[in-house]
Order: sequence, then C-alpha cells, then structure tokens
Amino acid sequence: MSDKIYEFRKVEDFLQLTEEQFNRFLPDFIHWFAIRKTFIQKKQVAIEELGVVVKVNPEPVIKWKDDGKNGVDGYEVTIRHHQHGENDIKIKVKKE
Repeated sequence: MSDKIYEFRKVEDFLQLTEEQFNRFLPDFIHWFAIRKTFIQKKQVAIEELGVVVKVNPEPVIKWKDDGKNGVDGYEVTIRHHQHGENDIKIKVKKE
C-alpha cells in the first residue's frame, strides 16, 4: 500500500475511492468527526467560561491517508499557531 493521501472538498470527491477504500475510510471519518466536534466544544467553553478567544480555522477539506488497514491505529492532529507553521503543535495518538 502506498499510503496515498486523498482530499475531499466536495461530496463527489468520495467517488474517487473504491468500495473497499470507502469501507476503510468510514471508521477514520468517525474519529475525525469526534475530534472536530471536541475542538468546537472546547473553543466555546474557553470563550464562555474563561473569556479566552480561541480562533479555530479548520481547512475546508478532509484529508485521509489510506494505510490499507481497517480501523484506526492512531491519528495526528496539527495545531497551527501561526499562518506559516511556526510553532506548530503535532499531537499523535496511537491505539494501545
């Protein structure tokens, strides 16, 4: 498997996947969804309870690396502090 990275900007972009790839993608998408919802909730808590302004500008794209495996072994989240990537924080979570 080449670990190709697919980008989905429109619903039609999912059609580039084979049925087998799409079935591998779905569990990863569930994790992506949960992570994004958590960021949105944490942002709102920071604004309401702490008075902290948190600017979260996610890319308008879903990126998926096809590792050829079913299920999620881990994932990586990048928190970009500046537009050009200075001081990025990468969080890598591995399944135990």
